[in-house]
Amino acid sequence: MPLVKKKWEKQRLYFLTAQLYAKAGKSNEALKYYQIVAKKSNNYDLAFSAKIAQASAVEGRANSLSVKQSLLKMLKDDKNLEYQDQIYYALGNVSFVERDYEEGLDYYQKSTEVSVNNPKQKSKAFLKLGDYYFAEKNYEDAQANYDSASFILPETHPDFTKIKKLSQDLNELVLELNVVNLNDSLLTLAELDDSELNRRLKNVIRELEKEAEEKANKAVYAPVKGTAPVSKGSWYFYNESSKTFGAQQFDKTWGPRVLEDNWRRSNKTVSFTSTTGEADETTVAVASKDAIPSLSDLKKSIPKDDATKTKLNGELMEALYNSGILYKEKFKDYDNSIEAFENLVARYDTSKYKLIAYYQLYRMYLQKETRDKTDFFSFDSKSSSFYYKDLILYEYPNSEFAALIKNPAFASNENIDVKASEKRYNELFALLKDNYLDSALAQLETEVPKQINGELGPQFLFLKGQVLAEQRDLAEYISTLKLIKSQFPKTEQGLEATRILAFLDKNAPSSGVGSEKTNTKPAVKENKQIAEEDGPYVLSTDEEHYYIIICPIKDVEANKVKIEYSNFNGKYFSSKGLSINGTYLDNQNQLVLIKKFASAEEMLPYNAAIVKNIDELEKTKYKKLKHFGISRSNFVQLFKTKKVDEYVSFFKENYLN
Repeated sequence: MPLVKKKWEKQRLYFLTAQLYAKAGKSNEALKYYQIVAKKSNNYDLAFSAKIAQASAVEGRANSLSVKQSLLKMLKDDKNLEYQDQIYYALGNVSFVERDYEEGLDYYQKSTEVSVNNPKQKSKAFLKLGDYYFAEKNYEDAQANYDSASFILPETHPDFTKIKKLSQDLNELVLELNVVNLNDSLLTLAELDDSELNRRLKNVIRELEKEAEEKANKAVYAPVKGTAPVSKGSWYFYNESSKTFGAQQFDKTWGPRVLEDNWRRSNKTVSFTSTTGEADETTVAVASKDAIPSLSDLKKSIPKDDATKTKLNGELMEALYNSGILYKEKFKDYDNSIEAFENLVARYDTSKYKLIAYYQLYRMYLQKETRDKTDFFSFDSKSSSFYYKDLILYEYPNSEFAALIKNPAFASNENIDVKASEKRYNELFALLKDNYLDSALAQLETEVPKQINGELGPQFLFLKGQVLAEQRDLAEYISTLKLIKSQFPKTEQGLEATRILAFLDKNAPSSGVGSEKTNTKPAVKENKQIAEEDGPYVLSTDEEHYYIIICPIKDVEANKVKIEYSNFNGKYFSSKGLSINGTYLDNQNQLVLIKKFASAEEMLPYNAAIVKNIDELEKTKYKKLKHFGISRSNFVQLFKTKKVDEYVSFFKENYLN
């Protein structure tokens, strides 16, 4: 620098020096040289770049004020009109240094809104917003901003693939979260009386009118694609993140479309356009306000009948499960995953995902207790791996998950040597190929629990299914496929298991792959035909049997009954491998279902033991509860008729006399 005489060249060297200090992490020195260039350079572009670069060199409030004042002054200069996106972005950086995140987010958002001809700068602002919201686990807003960034970024960008993948993963999660939020809201509203429902919906309409008026006053109209504003709305249908996601799904189906009436028609004979051929901004603003739904419009979306509510609950249950898996697998967000699974099992006691949810909760709490033990502590006994371990072993003692938990090497399963696993897999596959099925299955029974949490876990489990298929053990084959589908839904094996189950369900309806159907013996069918005159129930002693406890909702908590029966079974019938589930019979009664017994002959000693030890179970009012054994086919009939007393009479007459 001392040797350079020309002023413009010296200023250039000052700028380069500032950049080098910034690269070396010496922000104060970098800021010093940037300020020299900003004050003394006659080159406008160089001075402008130095003023913008100052923001990245600010380390604290001590020197942030002067930088911010300089940037705000630049905003007022008409010469900088086309560079406002860079100025707002720099202001956002300064605000983040000052830890004024709300102000910083506002500046980044403004940067995206004013940017027109600078896609590189626009994408930088979207990425900043996405990074912040993702770190805060605000996945809806993170998705909207990452998606906008990936739309603008060139494929040559070094992080393009990473950002695109993150955007797609977030899209998948947000879709599930939208289902949870929407269905939960609709089901909640469905339970309100008319006066309260009207009050809430009127509040929604007032909020929408207020938002429309504010937009009209600010002359804010539909944003350009890829510039979706961050949402603050709470009502699902008008949430900007949700609408942005919906727009993306629309584009995938229909392609880019002009915003106009009759967009689906190839011949748009009916249209409303300006006579000048240009968009009328006033019309746009008014149309937006006119589009606000009426009270009756909003009410149309509220479910009224039980069938619709059941459908919404089914979708909500599946979305909770899927979001729990995505939180865990895609984002390693165990806290939100735990919340999703705990919500699932709390709301849907009879869910098909109950066992897998228990297992996922067990795994995540175990990880917290082992890997994060210094940072993890809970006063709630349910927030532990021990709680879910006990539930699995009590309720599903013969399940694959119970076997995994009992495996002594379980804790270290995730550190399996992949090469050793590949060698072992090839050995077992060779046994299948050479038709040594019994040997292959025996070894897989030992190997699957060891490998299940390793990289090749899905392959080993699928191989076990192939062996079972070759042995024509349809029931166990289907059970294994269902386990693969639930445990590894996104893997190649999970997708193939889903396809096979769908095929079996479609092509073997008599077997009832996806249902509780059962093959009935010819003799039983004859009995049914004769018995229909007297009632819906048929005595079939050789059929599989269950044991039922009817729990009036107002008198007793079914969960307490389940726990005490679990303890009772563990004490007296541990070798039977009985499982316990709960469900609603109707709006007044829950039932606890204990299964299974191979026949009436196996069930009757259990009933006798209950009667004999009734005093031990008295604390949960069992003397007031109805309890009885029932065949599988009669259980289906009981669920249809809901006539418990009628079946109790049948049970006493045919089983106890």
